[in-house]
Amino acid sequence: MAGLNRFIDIVRLFDENHGEWTIPDMAAELDTPASTLYRNVRELSKAGFLESARGTSYRLGPAFVEFDRRFQLSDPLIRSGSKFMLSLVDQVPVPCVVTLARLYDDQVMCILAEQSVDIRFQTSYQRGRPMPLFYGATSKAILAWLKPRRLEKLLDGPESGDTNKLNRDEFLSELGAIRSHGYCVTRGEVDSGLVGLAAPIANENYGINASLSIIADSKVLDGKQESRVLPLLVSTAQIINNYINDDM
Repeated sequence: MAGLNRFIDIVRLFDENHGEWTIPDMAAELDTPASTLYRNVRELSKAGFLESARGTSYRLGPAFVEFDRRFQLSDPLIRSGSKFMLSLVDQVPVPCVVTLARLYDDQVMCILAEQSVDIRFQTSYQRGRPMPLFYGATSKAILAWLKPRRLEKLLDGPESGDTNKLNRDEFLSELGAIRSHGYCVTRGEVDSGLVGLAAPIANENYGINASLSIIADSKVLDGKQESRVLPLLVSTAQIINNYINDDM
């Protein structure tokens, strides 16, 4: 397992701000002997997860593209959600982004997104980008349907920061209200000026804790439109959940 963890640590070094790494730089960043990393990088390169870049640098390899395709074709949430998200975008009366997000370890991550052609805003919810666990409708709609033990573990984890007992009680009360309503609406909690509407996709049969969200400009999506959109959102989330059971 130590070797696997090191492989994961290596590939997680690469992002939009640092797309290439030399082995000495990896060694310094990971506090690992360069001789060990030479072996790890050689194995990762042989499998296609890394490839040679400029000079002695390495970048992520095309194996990730292959496995991304495998994931999209085999994941029950994506297979089901992708069939209904564009239809939901078309039914929302204002420009919007529709996202499908799931609980990923101790984070929430968008795994699929569709948007209107005339979109004029940008949201932080992008495919593959981990997002805040305790903020925004997308995350709260997931947390509200978790088993109490799983939720308590997350609340006790490092992502919760220095949340005190009073804040925890208030947060649990908010999640209870979300569960009672069947959806969550937040304004500006993640992206200023944007409103997020989210409904749960909680499928115990396949261990899926996810949510379907609509993100729009809060100045454009008014209360009247919101009341029209929410039933569409909730019903689409339920259709996706049902389709998962029928499809798999």
